[in-house]
Amino acid sequence: MAVSHVFSNAVADWTGTVTVGDSAGATTTIAATDLVRPVDWNSAHNQFYTLTGNTSGNSTASGTNVLLSGGSNITLEGSASRIAIHGAGPPTLSFFDNMCWGATAASELGNATLFVFPFTPANELFPGNMTVSTLMLNISGATVSTGAAWTRSFSIAFYTSVNSTQLTRVFSGSTTFGTNAGNMNINDSFGGNRWLSIHSSNFDVAPSFEAGKRYWCAIWNRSSSGSQTFSLFGNQTLGTSAARSGVLGAVSVANSTLGWQRFLGIYSATFSTAMPAALAGSDINKSVAAVQFFPQVLLNNVGSNIV
Repeated sequence: MAVSHVFSNAVADWTGTVTVGDSAGATTTIAATDLVRPVDWNSAHNQFYTLTGNTSGNSTASGTNVLLSGGSNITLEGSASRIAIHGAGPPTLSFFDNMCWGATAASELGNATLFVFPFTPANELFPGNMTVSTLMLNISGATVSTGAAWTRSFSIAFYTSVNSTQLTRVFSGSTTFGTNAGNMNINDSFGGNRWLSIHSSNFDVAPSFEAGKRYWCAIWNRSSSGSQTFSLFGNQTLGTSAARSGVLGAVSVANSTLGWQRFLGIYSATFSTAMPAALAGSDINKSVAAVQFFPQVLLNNVGSNIV
């Protein structure tokens, strides 16, 4: 950045010698270069800057034209008399998988059992901004051969923390599927490893995730009748014991409060068919086998048939 006078003096510089008055009231002759001339009025100013706070390199910068330079993830924008500084914001995601590839374990949730778990168990914070078009659950359907009509509903809700002991719901959605009586080709449509899609239109509020926030997820399934079995695929890598024994050196067996993670387990309080608006940590049972299991959940804006 250079600073100069807005007005430019167009008078030519004096040359040679100039006769001027002195302090005694007489005159004297001096060189023109010893006087302030138009060239001096039109000259640039020297600038000096001191840098503090989060800095690198030198703590000072000076010169007649000190440059502003955008560093990593910083963009400088100049427009007329305005300078704008833009920092790189979080990415906008089009696809998100809450766990690594190769989810192999399967767990069948009991009828009307609400399973609560951290949505991003490994990274904790959500990595970008995303308004979700389609959510997909990794499901395995058992072979069923019955002519009885049946329905199965899956509900999912996402929560953020109010404090260290309570979660509050931000949005939830559900989907229902099943067959009519006499349909003997159930396995053709529901058996094997499949994706269960829940579209944004099936949510009470359009699901939108923000970068840097912590989210917890709750999944609930209900069966109207029949013996149909649907299991969720995910990762089960926390060992073989359902509960922690406690803290090393402290006497405790099957400690239910020091679970594998915060807000991870089966919700034990009574609730209606709607997902609870709030979840208290004291109502989450951490001493059941399901606390070792993290279901795989995809957020998919690429396409419901593309994974």
